[in-house]
Amino acid sequence: MPRSIQWPLQAVFYTAFFTLVYIFSVSPGYHYLEPGRAELKLAFKHAAQRMEACRERSREELQRLAPNMRKPKECSRKRAPLLVELLLDGNILASKTFPPPGIQDDGTAYVYAKYPIPDGDHRLSIRMRDSNRSEGFDYVEEKQIVTRTSTSLVIGFDGAANRFIFY
Repeated sequence: MPRSIQWPLQAVFYTAFFTLVYIFSVSPGYHYLEPGRAELKLAFKHAAQRMEACRERSREELQRLAPNMRKPKECSRKRAPLLVELLLDGNILASKTFPPPGIQDDGTAYVYAKYPIPDGDHRLSIRMRDSNRSEGFDYVEEKQIVTRTSTSLVIGFDGAANRFIFY
């Protein structure tokens, strides 16, 4: 092939190739959320309370144990599952239980979930139960929020202050 034709053909080929790359990089358009929707995310870790309270061993019980096993308290390692409920404008948006991980159900539960919500002003309530009680919640927080299209609101939990944090 003569050099006088080779260079113009390469220019045409590269132009066509990069035009295709450009077209596929901008089209079709990708939208993570539908128009008019925002996203609510739950993201935190929390070690629930133990299922049973620790108990003191009696003197007789301690004497029956080997010397290296004589701990004054006996504690069960099993933790309660986390029950988390989200209410948006008084309606239940989500109610989910997060079991504790670990061989003896003694680990810290990791909570991660996301929910699309409509844009606008909302009254958001979050409730969490981390004990072995059968009714009610240990932590409750309510907040007035304003969401806009394609925004995310993240809810965490501060274990030191025992309260929810909104980002």
